[in-house]
Amino acid sequence: MRRAVVLSVLLSLALVAPASAATSAFQIHYTGSYAWHDTFDGSGPSAGSSARRSETLSWVEDVSGSTAGPGEASDLHVKLAAQGTIDDDEGGGYPPAHCTITQAPGSATHNVAVTRHGDGTLGVNLNLPQMSGSDVTVTGGPSCQYFGSVLFCNTEHCGSSSVCPAVPPVTQDPSFADAFSPSLSGDADASRAFDVGGPRARETVACETGGGTRATQIAITSEVRVNAGGRATHRTPAGRHIPAIERQKVFAKSDFLTTLFRAEAACGQVVLGTTAVVWGVAVPAESAAAAAVAGDVILAGSGFECVTLLSRLEADARIVNDPPRKDFGTLAQPRPVRTKVTLPDCAREPAGPAGFCAALRAAELRYIAASRAATARAEALQVTVFRESGAAKARRTSALKAQERHASALVTELRGAAKAERAAGAKLATLLKAQRVSGALTADQAQGGAAYVTSALAKHRLPASSLPGGPPTAAAIDLVAAFTR
Repeated sequence: MRRAVVLSVLLSLALVAPASAATSAFQIHYTGSYAWHDTFDGSGPSAGSSARRSETLSWVEDVSGSTAGPGEASDLHVKLAAQGTIDDDEGGGYPPAHCTITQAPGSATHNVAVTRHGDGTLGVNLNLPQMSGSDVTVTGGPSCQYFGSVLFCNTEHCGSSSVCPAVPPVTQDPSFADAFSPSLSGDADASRAFDVGGPRARETVACETGGGTRATQIAITSEVRVNAGGRATHRTPAGRHIPAIERQKVFAKSDFLTTLFRAEAACGQVVLGTTAVVWGVAVPAESAAAAAVAGDVILAGSGFECVTLLSRLEADARIVNDPPRKDFGTLAQPRPVRTKVTLPDCAREPAGPAGFCAALRAAELRYIAASRAATARAEALQVTVFRESGAAKARRTSALKAQERHASALVTELRGAAKAERAAGAKLATLLKAQRVSGALTADQAQGGAAYVTSALAKHRLPASSLPGGPPTAAAIDLVAAFTR
């Protein structure tokens, strides 16, 4: 069920006018636009899931009236025009919402109050037109009725209180509060722009629960003009540059969480060895031999896969921790492991379905090779990130830019290698499913794999408390599905 996002924003404008102007008429022009974009891409246990949410809103509000003396103006004339859209596709079985935002019917003065104080100052209070049913109207499909208000970011959160929120750093800056609550003072005729944007208005985080990444971006461009204040000057929002290295760390954290799941599956089988039966078939009478073949081939391959994924986890974890290196004049290159992978000879395996053992053996070799290729790029990225930090610390701009370009290329390569890895795993899964072969680790068995991973990383000075997401905890694992994560 959707949660209505309720945001109550009070725009208070304390506008000071000379005492001689206490009886003068006033005009207030408030215009602006707002955009919010949020994306979620699942990985690991959440692989294949995604969510996309976007909202845009533009408004123009003109208020006119006069005050003959102290007190609240009662003859306000308000004209509001608002237009926007909400596109929400959150998956999970919910139908997409494609909604239109317009101003509510009528010209009520519920969102504005103007008061002349005894000292001649003019007080203007504006509620941003964002409440559905009173300020604006949200129309569209049945899902649109759940939006009790619009505007999804404030200083505390962006969107609902969902898992893995991404809140741009700018929401903690005074500029963001000013954009929601602008203030003018000292002049009867004044104008000012209130804008939010730039690097600090974007944020991407890795989801520690469930896997994946969430990215949020907001933008506000607005202007308040009182009487003959003229046109406000809009400037590019200021804010620190978010270096490429931060994006690389986010990517590494996401890759760590995805890899951890598969490492628990591979290393969990290594821990069990041949002491437990984790592979079987739905109909034993038809293809019991296929399960035996799968158990032998995949168990042998799991040893190599476990070692490869442990190296990948170490590289990802060290990228997140990021100690600088001084050799930032050199570019790191991927160096795949070339140790020969030895799998059981099909001639010595049970007589399973024709061609199954050979096909499975070849698919397992390709899967391990793909994992090694991805891990080699993760290890090169680790060294590159260290060198980026070293160049930044030494203030070597040219070296830093060279390492940043190289890191961006490695991230692209790693994304492609990870995609190839999943494709190789999918072929393995297809072979197994065709013979109705299934494999599973219980929660306790999977925890054994997690403990093995934790212990191995600790030996490389990566204690569990320092790992992205903290000490790993495991649940039961579908070993066939794990190949595609």
